[in-house]
Amino acid sequence: MNKALIIAILISLISCKTGVNNSVSNDGIDKEVLNSINSIEANYFVNLEESNFQACKNIMSDLMIKATKSDITEFLKQLASLTKGNRTSIIDQYHVQNSASELSTTLFSSLDSITGYILRVKPINKEAFITLHKIESEPYQYLMLNMFTKHQDKWKLDMVKLGEYSIKNKNAQVLHNEAMEEYKKSNLINASNLIFLSSQVSKPAGNVFEYKNFEEMGESYETILDELKSKLQFPIEAMDIKTKPLIVNFKAEVLNEGIIPAISYQTTITLSDSIELKSENLRLHKNIESYLPNIKKNNEYIIIL
Repeated sequence: MNKALIIAILISLISCKTGVNNSVSNDGIDKEVLNSINSIEANYFVNLEESNFQACKNIMSDLMIKATKSDITEFLKQLASLTKGNRTSIIDQYHVQNSASELSTTLFSSLDSITGYILRVKPINKEAFITLHKIESEPYQYLMLNMFTKHQDKWKLDMVKLGEYSIKNKNAQVLHNEAMEEYKKSNLINASNLIFLSSQVSKPAGNVFEYKNFEEMGESYETILDELKSKLQFPIEAMDIKTKPLIVNFKAEVLNEGIIPAISYQTTITLSDSIELKSENLRLHKNIESYLPNIKKNNEYIIIL
């Protein structure tokens, strides 16, 4: 799925409450609480696999059902299409016990340079549980964030967020770091493709999820694209080829084989003349770095069409 998919179902109640946040994560979570949530979610995934959407709705809070109305069934269908046949893994889990309901809560991961992130949520009840799942599809991997809260001693699903998390198992921070390495080596095309993909997967759960270096990634995006605009003006005429095709643009093509630069061009050759079209395409392949410098660096393939 090439188009960014971000589907959010959220109950949001505006309030200005103050109180005390108390949270633990992963190994620090009480085993009874952890087992209870893991059991609910395991059944949830089974019901998704079997397209038993009514059973999926049964674990959702009444407020969530009312807020989403008919949209919930369509969302569950899309979620089921992603989870069927694909392995899921848990990235992190958090158990929150606040002193008041509807309390703004900030949760920090390890904050390392590759996976560090911050979560900002406002649980509708005092006690909440959040699980971040990774859906191991290809070539895109997805993040599914579930937030349960305690409704009269019963866990109910209040929030689900789903979005693109990584590309070929490279998340936004990895792609950003690779983009900057390419940029330092003056491989501007590769840097542009990678920083665009980094931006595409930089907010997998919308405003709830923010990478530690989100601002730095944004600044890198602006730096690379500003330089690209200053050095390359499209369309570019391939002057050394007799038919003078026009290079219109380029992008990163995400395939199961990897991330591949794809160049679009316009030809003046009649489309029925397949021999001349093939000859022009081969010449463009041969001379492409005259117009798009270093585009072949670190790329086993490029696509010109």
